[in-house]
Amino acid sequence: MDGVIRIIDYKTGKKLFRNNLKLKNIEDIRKENGIYNLQLMFYQLGIMNKYKDKEIDTGIISIKNMKEGVLKGEIENNKRFNDKSIGQIKNQIILVIEDILNENKLFKN
Repeated sequence: MDGVIRIIDYKTGKKLFRNNLKLKNIEDIRKENGIYNLQLMFYQLGIMNKYKDKEIDTGIISIKNMKEGVLKGEIENNKRFNDKSIGQIKNQIILVIEDILNENKLFKN
């Protein structure tokens, strides 16, 4: 794993499975089923400037489903991202933030 940074989030509430972190389309990050990947991508963007030359691997350990081990974040069959490949995800996160800030749009979580 030389050159790879791993971000792991631990969830103690809901029991999660691999499919909870598998998104077929980048746009799904803005839907309810994309919430876990969205959170992981926020973390990734937070450290990306410091580790531009590294690939970043994200995942969740579900305390209520420990036997599954690390549930890796996956978007469009990609489980690892870097400074170049994060662009589309960054654009989707900007759209989420714009939705949150839009007073005329009902925002629920």
